[in-house]
Amino acid sequence: MRLAPRRPALRLAGLLLAAHGAMLATLAFGKITLDLDDVKQIYGLLFILGVLAAGLGAAGFPRFALGLAAPVACLLLAPPVAVWSYQAMGAGFPLADDRLVAMDAALGFDWRSFIAFVDGRPALAFALDLAYRSFTPQLLLLPMIFALRGDAAHACAIIAAYALLCFSAAVIGAFFPALGTYVVYGVAQSDLTSIDAHYGFFFLPEFNAVREPGPFLLDFDKAAGILTFPSVHAGAATLCAWAAWRSPVLRWPFLILNVFMATAAVSHANHYLIDVAAGVALAAACAWLATMLFRASEQGLGAMRPALRPHPTQGEGAADVSA
Repeated sequence: MRLAPRRPALRLAGLLLAAHGAMLATLAFGKITLDLDDVKQIYGLLFILGVLAAGLGAAGFPRFALGLAAPVACLLLAPPVAVWSYQAMGAGFPLADDRLVAMDAALGFDWRSFIAFVDGRPALAFALDLAYRSFTPQLLLLPMIFALRGDAAHACAIIAAYALLCFSAAVIGAFFPALGTYVVYGVAQSDLTSIDAHYGFFFLPEFNAVREPGPFLLDFDKAAGILTFPSVHAGAATLCAWAAWRSPVLRWPFLILNVFMATAAVSHANHYLIDVAAGVALAAACAWLATMLFRASEQGLGAMRPALRPHPTQGEGAADVSA
């Protein structure tokens, strides 16, 4: 049983190493710098949790070890994801709001009417707000659940898909920096009665600062989601719905929750509808790639299992036949 999670875990470890390699390359050649004290604190805590997970495995509790290791692996992606997204927005490409507004218009989407609809329904606005804030809990909880169930390959695939989503979103998003809907359409929090538009403005100081010329010191305590197109929030909602679909118990509640989370990216954050559509499409591609990667892992493991079983001796075989 202990051999079962080894191959997917090794593949995920390789992906995490590649993510940190990409982060180091970004730091070496980009404008982003890190506070070493922040780095020591983050990786120190994750190291302690990793040692605890290894201890659980050595003590004969492999599922509990995997259950703890899964969210640790997810948290290990936080520094690379922050560095990638900040470097993307600091690349200096011109603001893309005009293009994104035009894409929404081509889709026939009226952002002001949508906001008025949601704002006029307090219960809906509240539900969307809760869904939007479920981003991090879902990403930590779902891999843990499947790891505890013994489905290491799926737990690893979820984390890998999120890594692929964030890296590809940063690469694409570099060409589409944007202030977002609330700024462009001139709607302030004081104009709203039910919607909490905190996340429509929260990112702006960091977004504007990283776009200034010269080096930028990334403070993880102040880090914000500064990518607009494609929407990582909508992409994560797609990944979480896909991840939970494997469980008949979880699939429908998580599908509903994540439809709300993707919708809230428009109502409660700074996203255009086209951002959400692009995030969903990109996440679907990343989920497919992760599925292929870890399905190959499961198939390879299945091929190994007959070789791992002890072969009967000649006497044992004769006894079986006579029986």
